[in-house]
Order: sequence, then C-alpha cells, then structure tokens
Amino acid sequence: MGVAKYAHLYRLLRNERRPLEELRELQLRRLQRLVAHAYQEVPYYRRSWERLGFHPGDLRSLDDLQKLPVIDKAAFQQHPEELLAGSFRGQPLTAVRTSGSSGKPLRFWVSPPCNQFRDAQFLRPYLSNGRRLLDKGVWFKVNPLPPPKWFQRIGMLREQTIYPGVDLREQAAAFRRLAPDVLMGHASSAARLASHLQEEGAPFKRPRMVFTDSELLTPQMRRSIREAFGCEPLDVYGTYETENIAYECDHHQGYHIALDAVIMEFIRDGRPAGPGEEGEIVCTVLTNFTMPFIRYNLHDLGSYRTGPCTCGRTFPLMKMIGGRADDYLIHPEGGRKSPWDLWGHLLPLAEYLHEYQVVQQEIHLFQVQVVPSRQFHEGIKQAVADKIRLVFPAARVEVLVTDRIDREPSGKFRAFKTLVRIEEASASRKAGISLPPAPAQGIGVPDREIQGQGLGPEAARPFFQPSGT
Repeated sequence: MGVAKYAHLYRLLRNERRPLEELRELQLRRLQRLVAHAYQEVPYYRRSWERLGFHPGDLRSLDDLQKLPVIDKAAFQQHPEELLAGSFRGQPLTAVRTSGSSGKPLRFWVSPPCNQFRDAQFLRPYLSNGRRLLDKGVWFKVNPLPPPKWFQRIGMLREQTIYPGVDLREQAAAFRRLAPDVLMGHASSAARLASHLQEEGAPFKRPRMVFTDSELLTPQMRRSIREAFGCEPLDVYGTYETENIAYECDHHQGYHIALDAVIMEFIRDGRPAGPGEEGEIVCTVLTNFTMPFIRYNLHDLGSYRTGPCTCGRTFPLMKMIGGRADDYLIHPEGGRKSPWDLWGHLLPLAEYLHEYQVVQQEIHLFQVQVVPSRQFHEGIKQAVADKIRLVFPAARVEVLVTDRIDREPSGKFRAFKTLVRIEEASASRKAGISLPPAPAQGIGVPDREIQGQGLGPEAARPFFQPSGT
C-alpha cells in the first residue's frame, strides 16, 4: 500500500464526520475543477456542452450540475477516444474493465494518482465499520486475487478466496478450514453458504463480520446470513466506474453516500427525485480526470433518506430500492414493477428455498427456478406460483426445481430478470389485447395446508422492507 494511498485513506476516514457544509463546499470546488478540465481537454464533453450553450463559468452551485446532460455506458463504448483527456494521452495509465454483468462490458482508464485514491476509497467501508488490520479475510470471488502485497505477507489485511462456482460442500469445507474473521463478497454466495452450513449442522467458527457487495442484498439473503453467522451483514454499494460510493454502518439506517468521492443524484423522468422518491442513480466521479464520469447514469435505483444517521457520520443516507433498472419486471398495463413486491410475498417460503430466480419470459409468462431446502415438498411449487400471482394475477407460472442456478458471466446473481421490453406491454395495451384469464389460486395447496406448515402468519405480513431501510 503506497504512501499516497495511506494519506488518502486517513483523510477519507476523517471526512465521514466533517460538518456537512464543509463537505458540500469540498464537492463544489472539486466539481468546478473537474468540469473546467473536461471542457478544456475532453472533446466529447466540450462538444456536447457547447451545443447546450454551457460554459464552465456557469457552474456556480451544485444545483447547476443539472444543466449538463446525463450520459451512460453507451457513450464510453461508442466514443472512448473522445472521452480520454488530451493531457493523459501517451501517459502510463491503468485500464479498468467492468464485469459486464449488464451485458455491456466497458474498459476505461485511470491515472496512477486516481488509482491510489480508488484503492483507499475501496478500503474505507471495511475499515470504517470495524475490520481490523490483523483480521483474516475471505472473499467470494470468480477471479483469483492478485499476488499478496508486502503488508499482507507480514499478516496485515490477509485475504483468501472461495470460488463460488464449486459444489457447496467444497465451499463449506474451505470455509471451515480458513475460519475467517471477516467474510466478504457477493451477497448471494454468502447467503447460499449460510443456508448450507445451517442445513449441514456441523460446527464452524462464525466470522465476526460479514460484508456483502455487487448484488442487491435481499431480505431472504440478509436473514440467512444473520441466522447462520450470528451477525447482521453490512452491505457496500459501488461499481467499477465509481468504486465504493455508499455503505451501511452497524446502525443499518441506510447507505452513507461518500460525498468526498462522488456527487450522487436520483433522477426520475428527467427531473431530480424528491426525498424517498425512487430514481435512477446518476453519479459524477470527482477524482477521475483521465476519463471523467460526469452525470453518469448507473441504471441502478435508489432514493434519498431524510435525516442523519444515529451513528454520528455526517454523510447523508440513501436507500437501495430494487437493484438495477433492468431487474424490474414489466407490468401488463405498462410501466415497470419493483421486485420488492414479489420479495415480500416470497419471504414466507424462505425456509423451503435455498435460492430462487424469477424470469419474466413474456408479459404473462414467468419461469421460476428454485433450489430446494430439506423442508421443501411438492406443494411449495404451487405456493410459489400463487405468490407470483398476487402481484401478476394473470400470470402463467412454471416452477422448476434445480440444484443450482447459473450466475451471470461476472459471477453475479440476479434474483429477478425480464426478457420483455416495456414497449411490448404498451403496444399490447394500446392494441386493446385482453388479458388471459387468471389461473385458479391455491390449486393443490389449500390455505389450511400452508398454514399447518407454519406459513400462515408470515403470509399475512405487509410489504416487507429490508432491514436498515
């Protein structure tokens, strides 16, 4: 770990409790410097902004950022040369490649100083929340870790990996052998291992902390981790383009937004979303001057939370709503449907399912893959279908039992996927196409049978909110 990285990390940890007014002033200074640099050196931004009649001198407040257009990954894929700052051409740079979990991989460049800041930014959520330098860490990772650095060779921030693609029995054996103090990585991998260890029943050393990332931490995953490992998982939100930019603390009142690294906006229908109102997450990365990300749409969904966290950090809070915009299902009447509704209804079946994935193949056709637990029985297949129909009454539901659900090429897990374009629902509605009749509810699994298996009281719960939101 270089000296610059240490210095960045020290300042980043202190920034968590700086007065909010100071942090906003810091943001504005960094934003004005970034925008002036991009206008001067990045052809894509200069051309785009000149068409709007915008000049860097017009940026006098953080609100003025909204004068600039929103872009996304497509711009960087189509115009990579025009988004590279002129003064960095021919300089030694580090290539960063995104995972491609959205189906659209991206490569971009950062300078060595920016890379040092990103490394410190990556570490902050873990060290801020109590990971100790001498803790033994284990990651769920598809790709191997890089060779150990000097500080790891003397026992600091030691890390090893468990490959989530191998059989769960092998993962459990590796977990027992490594006996980590801190478990980190994909939320679904931690939850699957937690359920398997609970089912095996053999003793194991519980980690002191569990950090999850890369995927939306569902209520079912959170509960599995808590019950097996005896601690509430701490979720970290970040992307390759932004690094870690929001994270939970042990008060679990939301995700602290890293004001010293990004400006985060929530945009709904082209306008700023209000507090508590869902919007797409649009970020301006304040430290990458090589290929600047200015008003960059991550296509993830979240909202502002009002009020400070009781932990004492001054970083404001956000709430993750429901994963990426393309995780949303398409409603037959048009518009997107949050998967949180289905999660709430499926939660009472958690003890019967290690894992599930809902794929909307057509507007009215759903395929659900389930990995059964030992408590699973054939009646649960109908119960799953009935839960889907609580949200999509006309749905035809196919439930398939499997021993494993494939991950994305990046190793990420998506609990909900749609193959339907929103235009298809709109076209059907405009054409006056009638909905197919709703299948009969509860066929093969009378309500009294479900209640006799301990599902009745849970089924009556209101819409389930994740812990800490």
